[in-house]
Amino acid sequence: MERFSLSLTKKYTPMYNSLTECPQCNLKFKCPDKWCSDCEIKNFKSNFGNWTSRNWKLDKVIRRSQSNAKGPLNYLEWIPLTEFIDVKFIAEGGFGCVESAIWNLGPRWTYEPSSRKWERSGPYNVALKTVNDSHQYLQEFLNEVQAHYICTSEDNHIPHCFGITQNPKSKDYIMVLEYAHYGSLRY
Repeated sequence: MERFSLSLTKKYTPMYNSLTECPQCNLKFKCPDKWCSDCEIKNFKSNFGNWTSRNWKLDKVIRRSQSNAKGPLNYLEWIPLTEFIDVKFIAEGGFGCVESAIWNLGPRWTYEPSSRKWERSGPYNVALKTVNDSHQYLQEFLNEVQAHYICTSEDNHIPHCFGITQNPKSKDYIMVLEYAHYGSLRY
């Protein structure tokens, strides 16, 4: 799990203004999406103590993705299950189930110059993919998360993974994915 990368698709184009340099460090943006990797990685690292999945392996994967973020939505987040409302069952398979939900806060993809922060764009419709017994088979779950990242970086038709949450009753981990309209994992 050494490398995390995503390529943003047209639908993930964050909203920007006419800034040409980062308001935090005053250096010119190095990439067209106006993401200052140095500042955002510092922001992520300063926030590491404010959240935990309560599993050091999972925290390590999430923190590594944030420490290597190259752009908006190019990282994982730990998202408390309480952030989701209107959870509805969609389908069940051999290894888990998929539900739709509304993520109250939504992903961070709008830069607000007045607050000098990337703001969240919630509420946002997502899919919750529960993997049965993932709390007992964490490495297999993390392999699935990594495979999803690799596939997303190579094929922009695969729904984006925003992060991970956990069902407090079953202890199963849940991938928080972009909602696939019409029930398809491809657009």
